[in-house]
Amino acid sequence: MGSYGRFNDMTSDDEKLGGLPVNRSRIAAFRNCIDICGLIDLGFHGPRFTWTNKSPVWQTTIKERLDRGLGNAEWLMLFPSTQIHHLPRVKSDYCPILVDTNPFEQYPSKPFRFEQMWLTDPTFSTLIQNSWRASALIPSGFSSLSFPRRLEALTENIRLWNKNHFGNLFQRKTHLLARLRGIQHTLEQQLTQDYNTVLHQEFLFWRLKSRIMWLNHGDANTKFFHLKTLQWRSHSRVVTLKDEAGLWLTEEPLTQHIYNAFKKLFRATSQNVWPPSRTDTQLCPNSPFYHHAYELVKIPQPEEIFKILQEHPPLKAPGSDGFHALFFQTNWSSLGPSIIQVIQDIFAQHTLPPSWGDTNLAFIPKVAHPEVISQFRPISLCNTLYKLLSRIIVHRLKPYMADIINPC
Repeated sequence: MGSYGRFNDMTSDDEKLGGLPVNRSRIAAFRNCIDICGLIDLGFHGPRFTWTNKSPVWQTTIKERLDRGLGNAEWLMLFPSTQIHHLPRVKSDYCPILVDTNPFEQYPSKPFRFEQMWLTDPTFSTLIQNSWRASALIPSGFSSLSFPRRLEALTENIRLWNKNHFGNLFQRKTHLLARLRGIQHTLEQQLTQDYNTVLHQEFLFWRLKSRIMWLNHGDANTKFFHLKTLQWRSHSRVVTLKDEAGLWLTEEPLTQHIYNAFKKLFRATSQNVWPPSRTDTQLCPNSPFYHHAYELVKIPQPEEIFKILQEHPPLKAPGSDGFHALFFQTNWSSLGPSIIQVIQDIFAQHTLPPSWGDTNLAFIPKVAHPEVISQFRPISLCNTLYKLLSRIIVHRLKPYMADIINPC
């Protein structure tokens, strides 16, 4: 069920600008009604407010969001890409509302992402072992240079394995369910076991996509995770933003606007001097930290590297290589020696390979419904091994913070 149009009620304080304060009892009653009906706010794109009193004096202007789209779980399953657009007002004091249940969107090719559900397949660990052993033949000199190339080769092998062996999770689920309905009793037990395995893999798939990690591992909340994923995708999708002139941009102009904004943000200026002079990096011999400086740069032992990797949150957002920390933690027996070697080489050579600095840029909304690019906060998603390297330095630095930072 989906419901769209004018409700003449609001769900929060930020849905009104100007005039008298919102009636909190009406807000509570409206939100309670939405919850009882099992509905979810589908969000919107465009101007935040759908009604205005059109006052010519800004001190007496009142704006409110009185129109919205609501849908239940079944609606979201049928129309997961539904978009609600607040169109510009022309003569009326209300914005027209456009409900698009099947928007045409051109998505870029999806980057590689490690999936937790792959770990449930017994052939996956064998694939990692064989692929990593074969990639050792890639010539490249230092291990810090060969490691990214070996990881790229491993990524390609995993892609092929996923396509040819693991297959489409949802097609396998449908196929097994159909066979279970008409199979002979003698094969029912094996098919049931296969079907339960697919259900567990689906649970892991949606749990990772939903960003919800606080439920117990044993809870079968596949539908809940699926809905949270659809809701998250709907609210995080950027379809339109205003430029400096106040014009709403979409599609290619919007993409170019975002690109230009970040290019301007990260452009180096003449005031930035890099690298710093040698005197800037020298420690004063009288500093209490001077005699402990070696602790920061000494070559780490395998035990230290392994310990810090195991302490890393397993499913934090990955970087450009697509591998979560969980991948390296569960495949340590195959990848561990190479990881240890590459980390030790970086400390020994005091050089970081350029590809290790590759990051994905994502922007997080600073407000509930951003309208301009400045209302987003950019964050960098670094590769797991880059974070492992920085965590080693951070752990070594902690005991000496009191010596470095003046309490005054």
